[in-house]
Amino acid sequence: MVQFGAPVAYADHADRALRTALRIQAVAGEFAAWMHERFPGRGLPDFAVGVGIHTGPVVIGNIGSEQRTEYTAIGDTVNAASRIESVTKELHCAVLASDETVRACRSQVITGKSQSVLVKGKSEPLVLHEILGMKAGN
Repeated sequence: MVQFGAPVAYADHADRALRTALRIQAVAGEFAAWMHERFPGRGLPDFAVGVGIHTGPVVIGNIGSEQRTEYTAIGDTVNAASRIESVTKELHCAVLASDETVRACRSQVITGKSQSVLVKGKSEPLVLHEILGMKAGN
């Protein structure tokens, strides 16, 4: 899990999240090619990573007790991002972002398919966009 906008707030947090997700996919592709080349004919499953991104408020900070404390983010936004990631395989998309994230971007986002999806834990469907790339901001 990665969060953008905490502990330092950035106006371009959504852009940073999408650019990071695209870079993760590029590196994952390089690793998948290396695995295929390094271990040919072994019947290993293809290596793939799905990334789900959602934008919204979260509770973030040191959470826990005196015995155990962790710096973490919790809340509906975090849960939704996790649920979005879980549908990347089903929708055959490497990077999926919510409509909230795409609208929060300052850069032009290059999207593929878009779909309204009811994810676990939500009563209303989320509009999800396949993220293919980004152009420079305005």
